[in-house]
Amino acid sequence: MTFDNFTAAHHAVLWTTLLVAMVMGAVASKTNFCTMGAVSDLVNIGDSGRMRAWLFAMTIAMLGVIFLEASQLVNVDASRPPYRAANFAWIEYLVGGIMFGIGMTLGSGCGNKTLIRIGGGNIKSIFVFAVIAICAYYMVNPFPGTDKTIYSELFYRWTNVLNVSLANKQDLGSFLNRVLPGTDVITARLVIGGAIGLAFFRWSGCWNCGHCCVVHLSRTGNNCCRRR
Repeated sequence: MTFDNFTAAHHAVLWTTLLVAMVMGAVASKTNFCTMGAVSDLVNIGDSGRMRAWLFAMTIAMLGVIFLEASQLVNVDASRPPYRAANFAWIEYLVGGIMFGIGMTLGSGCGNKTLIRIGGGNIKSIFVFAVIAICAYYMVNPFPGTDKTIYSELFYRWTNVLNVSLANKQDLGSFLNRVLPGTDVITARLVIGGAIGLAFFRWSGCWNCGHCCVVHLSRTGNNCCRRR
């Protein structure tokens, strides 16, 4: 798609983002889609319904990125943060996951659930959203009048020394190219990502469910995926 000027492109992106966000919000609200809820349901009551919905969402995201990149419509290597970089920051991934889990529990949901709760009039979620936004901004942007960020002050000094410098990028396609020289990285990413995505799709319980999984697993259980 080609635009005549930047303003037209900017408006198209904003309106498209708003439309997609409204659809996602409506579906997430209707189906009670929640990362923390998926884990708590599975651990506390043995219900895998929302966890399977989460796996299904991961499948769509993974396959979507793979095919968009294979079609040269996006360049994931230019993402920020550059998660395919050769610098394997394993401790940051671990600490970040733990902090996310704790914050999600204290905040009664992740960022997605917080936005849905705000739409429902939850006052606590407004405060939670403000904290998320401020912390996320200053994690990568300096405080006013300084060159310091939350990351540089609290994490960089001790996490950087534990990072592992790889000979190649840290995605599985690049790793396979390193192990088997001559392997096409794009093809390897497509095959490996597709296999993982299909496995997640199979585990989500939607292998034979077809279109019902678009609005996957509402709490009322009125769809074929939950009855499986």
